[in-house]
Amino acid sequence: MTDSNTTQPNDAEAPDATTPMTPATLSELLPLVARRLKTHGVARVTARYEGEEFAFMFMSTEERPMAQLSAVMTAHEIRRAFRSILDRRYPDAAKTNGTYGFFEWDLAADTLQHEHVITHHGI
Repeated sequence: MTDSNTTQPNDAEAPDATTPMTPATLSELLPLVARRLKTHGVARVTARYEGEEFAFMFMSTEERPMAQLSAVMTAHEIRRAFRSILDRRYPDAAKTNGTYGFFEWDLAADTLQHEHVITHHGI
């Protein structure tokens, strides 16, 4: 006999090893990238975008430069993640004239700030 106030998990509700977990932070989504950035002393990543174009700035607390290839590969991986977030939040952003914004990833706090702007002209 089961108490009506007690819930018993069934097989459909129980998570298993094949069920992908939704990452809560960028460091969970991109663990290798986060580690690579921290290794090179990067504290903050800022990406400004307009349409399909992204421009990155990697800000560090130290003068420890990233190798060119590593920086390009890292920016590409981060761009894919930011584009996915942008497309989920604003599906028509890349096609809409006058849209731009930025992402700012604070690696120490593992927080992501996203500002998206749509400029309207006329009425």
